[in-house]
Amino acid sequence: MKAKKPKTSCGSRIPIAVTALLVLGTVGPALGYDDFESYTNGQALATATSNTVSGSRWGRFGAATVDVVTAYTNQGVAGTMGAQYPLNWAVGNNGKLEFWFDAPLDLSAAPGVTVSLRFDTAVLSNTTVKAAFEEPDGTIWQSTTGQLLTNTNYVNFLFSFTPSAMTLAAGSSAFSLTAVKDLRLRFDNSGGSGTQRIFADDFGAVTWTNVVASTNSVLVTNQVFLTSRGMF
Repeated sequence: MKAKKPKTSCGSRIPIAVTALLVLGTVGPALGYDDFESYTNGQALATATSNTVSGSRWGRFGAATVDVVTAYTNQGVAGTMGAQYPLNWAVGNNGKLEFWFDAPLDLSAAPGVTVSLRFDTAVLSNTTVKAAFEEPDGTIWQSTTGQLLTNTNYVNFLFSFTPSAMTLAAGSSAFSLTAVKDLRLRFDNSGGSGTQRIFADDFGAVTWTNVVASTNSVLVTNQVFLTSRGMF
């Protein structure tokens, strides 16, 4: 005997929406590149392009760069250790932080970065931040659109490393995360003037799973990003 569909008090049928959820792929391990807790107060982290400071993987360059990158206590998230990067927009319109790996890594399972950022004071125009990665042959892929950095309290920024979100900034190799030698944060301010200190903490990776949901025969694809915090 065929089961009857449920009815309302007025006798009309209630439509039942059936949702099927299929998870494709697995969640990779979270990677915490640097939470800055291993440094001492006042320790220099970057004095030039590339990681030339012993015990640090950081480098810095760009026309607006006016001093070394330094670790300080009580400058990170919730009063922890954080990094300070001084910039002067009157002498240049960009500054970059680099994070170097000991050897090129495959970041296919960790296609992006998260970082907590803030600044000490606003300047004439808004500062934006982009993320980038460099391949062994010098090819650099960078975020196509910068995110506004307008906060004096820490905010977590997430950058996706996908071809649709990035633009070829240098070199000619195809987009590939199979061998990445360094990661970068680029700060831009083309109309600014005066000095601005950028503070950074909890620099890490993102991993994803692809979730495909079928609702009433309509397929919807979402990328679920899982942020990490701390060293691995």
